Amino acid sequence: MNTIDYKFALGNRVRNRVDGFAGVVTGICYYINGCLQYLVKPSLDKDGKHVEGLWLDEQTLELFGESIDFNVPKRARATAGGAESASRRTH
Repeated sequence: MNTIDYKFALGNRVRNRVDGFAGVVTGICYYINGCLQYLVKPSLDKDGKHVEGLWLDEQTLELFGESIDFNVPKRARATAGGAESASRRTH
């Protein structure tokens, strides 16, 4: 079983160092090629409407402002159970 160390946790406020896009981390995705991306959801727009979040690479992000504490660990275990689970399913 592999262990993945995430730089950011759900609820962290982050900013993209490339273009300044900022928001709260609401999702984390670990790809087969080793790329870690975070779904960053910005605040509501000036009219109070929701703005779509963006998936951003870990290395482009930095902590920014106060975070929201959801007591979610920054470490997760990755398992290869997907293929095993699929083979055990009955149709």
